[in-house]
Amino acid sequence: LLSEEMRFAAMRKNKPYPLYDLPQIHDLKEMVAMKADNTPDAIAFRYMDAQHRESIKEVTYKSFAEQAESLETWLYHQGYHEEHIAIIGENSYEWLLAFIAVINSGNVAVAIDRDLPSEEVADLLAMTDTEIAFCSGICCKKLKPAGMEDVLSGTGEVLSGGSGQAPDAMTLYSFEEMDRYLKIGSEKRNSGDKSFQNYVINPQKMVCIF
Repeated sequence: LLSEEMRFAAMRKNKPYPLYDLPQIHDLKEMVAMKADNTPDAIAFRYMDAQHRESIKEVTYKSFAEQAESLETWLYHQGYHEEHIAIIGENSYEWLLAFIAVINSGNVAVAIDRDLPSEEVADLLAMTDTEIAFCSGICCKKLKPAGMEDVLSGTGEVLSGGSGQAPDAMTLYSFEEMDRYLKIGSEKRNSGDKSFQNYVINPQKMVCIF
C-alpha cells in the first residue's frame, strides 16, 4: 500500500496539471455558507412553479443559503432542537429546503417515502419517535387513517389521535405554507437574531434517518 505522500507524488507524476486546492468542509452548514460566499449569483436550483406549471423558478446559491437560514431560525424559535422531524412529500424544492434546515438547526431529519401505505408511515413515525413533520398537503392525508382526527390546515396544526401505531399527537407543517415560515425567520434574522449563527453542529451526533 502506498503512503499518502507517495500516492500524491504518483498523481502529480501522472497528471501534468496541479491538483485542486480544495477547502476542508466540516459540516453541511459550512458547505452551504461557503458556496454562497464563493458563487453567490450562480444558479443552484431550477424547478417548476407549482402554481404556474409553465413557469420555471431559479434560486441562486446566495438565495438558497438565506432561505435555509431563515427556516433554520424559524425552527429554532419554534423550540425545535434535537427533535426528530419527518419530511414527507413529492420531489420538490420545499422538500430539499426542509431537509437542509432540519439538519442545520440541530435536529434529526426523518425522510419517509411518500408512496408507503398509511400504516407503514405510522409505524415509522412511532419507531423513530417522531411527532413533528413537514409534508405536502397530499402526503399529510396519510396520517389521517393512522389515527389523526383531521387533516392539516396548513398552519402547524396539532392533530391528536392515538389509534394504531401512530404517535398520540402530530404537529404538521405544510410545504404550501413554506413562504410564511421563511418570512417569519427572515424578519428575526433581519432584526439581529443570531441564534442560528451561534449554533455549532456536533459532527458526532446523528442528523438523519432514512
